[in-house]
Amino acid sequence: MLDRVEDRFDLQPERLISDTAYGYAMNLGWLVEHGIAPHIAVIDQ
Repeated sequence: MLDRVEDRFDLQPERLISDTAYGYAMNLGWLVEHGIAPHIAVIDQ
């Protein structure tokens, strides 16, 4: 979603918020790759 908004409207958020459903490794990796510091509890299953 963030990539689409940036591509279409040239907008980038200063801050993001999410719930703990985003605590999977793939999602955390995406955040780090895009320079976003995650403050999300990691889901360990």
